[in-house]
Amino acid sequence: MRGRDEVATARRRPVSTSLAPGCRKRTIRHYDEVGLVVPSARSQGGFRLDGGEPLDDGRRQALTATLRRFEQAAQQRCDELRTQLERAEEFAGALRRRLDAAEPR
Repeated sequence: MRGRDEVATARRRPVSTSLAPGCRKRTIRHYDEVGLVVPSARSQGGFRLDGGEPLDDGRRQALTATLRRFEQAAQQRCDELRTQLERAEEFAGALRRRLDAAEPR
């Protein structure tokens, strides 16, 4: 006969399948590292386990707000990189024109 803890553990699932279907394991690990999503338990091998309880509204809102900040920061960085690339392409074009003009024909 199995003990109560064994039965409870048997019902648990890996977090990545219950917390955020379609979410990469690395994303879940990152959430764990920064304290956004903490597993309800760990297996003997150290794997994250979830007892099946959904995130409460406050936790879900906090997670969503954090993800929105990450998305906004990523979008801002993309905009900055686009501007930097545009300037680099303009500079390369100017150098090319000068080289073309300086070459003897």
